[in-house]
Amino acid sequence: LGRSLPVNTALVPFLSSVAGTMAGVRRGKRYRQGGDLAGQVDPNAVRRGLIGGTTGALGGMAVGNLLEGERRRRNEASNQAYYDTL
Repeated sequence: LGRSLPVNTALVPFLSSVAGTMAGVRRGKRYRQGGDLAGQVDPNAVRRGLIGGTTGALGGMAVGNLLEGERRRRNEASNQAYYDTL
Protein backbone atom coordinates (compact mmCIF):
# COMPACT_ATOMS: atom_id res chain seq x y z
CA LEU A 1 0.00 0.00 0.00
CA GLY A 2 1.63 3.16 -1.17
CA ARG A 3 4.92 1.44 -1.86
CA SER A 4 6.66 1.53 -5.22
CA LEU A 5 7.45 -1.66 -7.09
CA PRO A 6 11.09 -2.24 -8.04
CA VAL A 7 11.74 -2.83 -11.72
CA ASN A 8 14.17 -5.71 -11.21
CA THR A 9 12.08 -7.85 -8.88
CA ALA A 10 8.52 -6.94 -9.90
CA LEU A 11 8.29 -5.58 -13.41
CA VAL A 12 10.77 -7.89 -15.16
CA PRO A 13 9.08 -11.14 -13.98
CA PHE A 14 5.62 -9.75 -14.77
CA LEU A 15 6.53 -8.69 -18.30
CA SER A 16 8.36 -11.94 -19.02
CA SER A 17 5.38 -14.00 -17.82
CA VAL A 18 3.04 -12.01 -20.05
CA ALA A 19 5.39 -12.48 -23.00
CA GLY A 20 5.73 -16.20 -22.26
CA THR A 21 1.96 -16.62 -22.07
CA MET A 22 1.46 -14.83 -25.37
CA ALA A 23 4.19 -16.86 -27.04
CA GLY A 24 2.76 -20.11 -25.66
CA VAL A 25 -0.77 -19.39 -26.83
CA ARG A 26 0.27 -18.21 -30.28
CA ARG A 27 2.49 -21.20 -30.93
CA GLY A 28 0.79 -24.14 -32.55
CA LYS A 29 -1.73 -24.75 -35.27
CA ARG A 30 -3.33 -21.81 -36.99
CA TYR A 31 -7.06 -22.23 -37.43
CA ARG A 32 -8.13 -20.22 -40.44
CA GLN A 33 -11.52 -19.46 -41.79
CA GLY A 34 -12.58 -22.05 -44.27
CA GLY A 35 -11.40 -25.62 -44.55
CA ASP A 36 -11.96 -28.53 -42.20
CA LEU A 37 -10.82 -26.75 -39.03
CA ALA A 38 -12.90 -23.58 -39.48
CA GLY A 39 -14.41 -22.27 -36.26
CA GLN A 40 -12.61 -24.77 -34.02
CA VAL A 41 -10.65 -23.77 -30.97
CA ASP A 42 -7.13 -25.07 -30.42
CA PRO A 43 -7.57 -27.51 -27.51
CA ASN A 44 -3.97 -27.13 -26.27
CA ALA A 45 -3.81 -23.33 -26.27
CA VAL A 46 -4.59 -22.96 -22.56
CA ARG A 47 -2.02 -25.55 -21.52
CA ARG A 48 0.65 -23.98 -23.73
CA GLY A 49 -0.24 -20.55 -22.32
CA LEU A 50 0.16 -21.78 -18.74
CA ILE A 51 3.46 -23.46 -19.52
CA GLY A 52 4.73 -20.38 -21.37
CA GLY A 53 3.64 -18.05 -18.58
CA THR A 54 5.25 -20.20 -15.90
CA THR A 55 8.47 -20.49 -17.87
CA GLY A 56 8.49 -16.75 -18.50
CA ALA A 57 7.86 -15.94 -14.84
CA LEU A 58 10.63 -18.26 -13.64
CA GLY A 59 13.06 -16.86 -16.19
CA GLY A 60 12.04 -13.31 -15.32
CA MET A 61 12.56 -13.95 -11.61
CA ALA A 62 16.02 -15.34 -12.30
CA VAL A 63 16.99 -12.38 -14.48
CA GLY A 64 15.45 -9.90 -12.02
CA ASN A 65 17.34 -11.41 -9.10
CA LEU A 66 20.61 -11.31 -11.05
CA LEU A 67 20.04 -7.64 -11.90
CA GLU A 68 19.14 -6.86 -8.28
CA GLY A 69 22.27 -8.61 -7.02
CA GLU A 70 24.42 -6.61 -9.43
CA ARG A 71 22.75 -3.37 -8.32
CA ARG A 72 23.38 -4.18 -4.66
CA ARG A 73 27.00 -5.13 -5.37
CA ARG A 74 27.62 -1.82 -7.14
CA ASN A 75 25.98 0.16 -4.35
CA GLU A 76 28.04 -1.65 -1.74
CA ALA A 77 31.26 -1.00 -3.66
CA SER A 78 30.36 2.67 -4.04
CA ASN A 79 29.55 2.99 -0.33
CA GLN A 80 32.73 1.17 0.66
CA ALA A 81 34.84 3.50 -1.49
CA TYR A 82 33.20 6.50 0.22
CA TYR A 83 33.87 5.19 3.73
CA ASP A 84 37.46 4.20 2.87
CA THR A 85 38.25 7.84 2.14
CA LEU A 86 37.02 8.98 5.55
